[in-house]
Amino acid sequence: MRHLIEAYDNLMNGFSDVLEEMVEDKKLKKISKMGVTKGTPEMPFLDIYIPEPFTNIEDMGLAEVWEGEIIFATNVMNNKEPEQGIRQACEIISEVKDIITNSRRLEEFGIFYIKSKDFGFVPYAFGKNKNVYGAGITFTIRFKLANPDCKEE
Repeated sequence: MRHLIEAYDNLMNGFSDVLEEMVEDKKLKKISKMGVTKGTPEMPFLDIYIPEPFTNIEDMGLAEVWEGEIIFATNVMNNKEPEQGIRQACEIISEVKDIITNSRRLEEFGIFYIKSKDFGFVPYAFGKNKNVYGAGITFTIRFKLANPDCKEE
């Protein structure tokens, strides 16, 4: 990767691609990036977003190492039992964690370090009908970005 926008696209598309099996297995209806979707997404869905700018933590001349956090959050709808709604949201996030931490494909997208940081859930229902439950996980990631002024050989 030679530019920050390419790195961003690779990160977001890479994570989405790695998690696409959850949509194919019908565990999720949709994966959105940075909260952008056409219309209201059907539940359960997963949102992938970057809460703060990445930080350049190492400049090696030919490349830079960037570090930041990426959050995966899910919302599920359950009209019957709050415990089931919370559990379903937590099960989805647990599977997201397993897929992300076990994926060998992330290296293709420039990621060379990933560590889970925080996990949590919303202990109450929200939404118009108070029947939406959520959970999420935060990862710290690092990726390398080539210096665009240096020629590739």
